[in-house]
Order: sequence, then C-alpha cells, then structure tokens
Amino acid sequence: MLRNNDQLFNLYIGYEDGSFLEMDVVDRAGKAFRTSLKADEDVVYRLALIARGEDASPKTTYLLQNLIRIAETPGPAVRPPPKAMVPRRRPKRRDPVDGSVRLS
Repeated sequence: MLRNNDQLFNLYIGYEDGSFLEMDVVDRAGKAFRTSLKADEDVVYRLALIARGEDASPKTTYLLQNLIRIAETPGPAVRPPPKAMVPRRRPKRRDPVDGSVRLS
C-alpha cells in the first residue's frame, strides 16, 4: 500500500489488546525526519511496534526497499493510557439531536 500510494506517509494498525504497528516511508517525511531517526541512507521504511502484555517490549525496525531488516532498536517505554483515553471505558455519549445514548 505504501509503495503504490505516493501521498501516504505511514500506516497504523491497532490491535484489541492496545498494541499497534506503524510503518513509515522515511523519505516522505523530509530530511529532518531521517536525521532525527539517525537512519542509514539505505533505510526506506521504519516499522515501529508498540506491544502490550507481560513479555512485550516496544521496538523499531529499519527496513530496505525489499523489506530486509538492516537494524533494530528498542522502542520507548510505553505507559498505559489514562482511563479516560481507553475507548472501551469511555462514558456513553448522548446524541445532540434526539438525546439518545450511544456508545463512543
């Protein structure tokens, strides 16, 4: 999807347990982004995994055009979101027109 759509910079995939995967095309964000990553010139994609669970640890993987891994670094420590930010625990919302209750 990223290869065939020049207007896309990245894709996110979220999982029910709160884990998510992000894949970026490094050069589409500009030179400053590549510099901030300290990525080699050969790097085309950055794959970030934020995993939840006992044995899970976040990591960032740098990939070549053909998706061969050339580097991997530990990701930042992940804090659980505040309870108000967890979608399954948000309070119910009322429709502004008819006042009916709906799930957020």
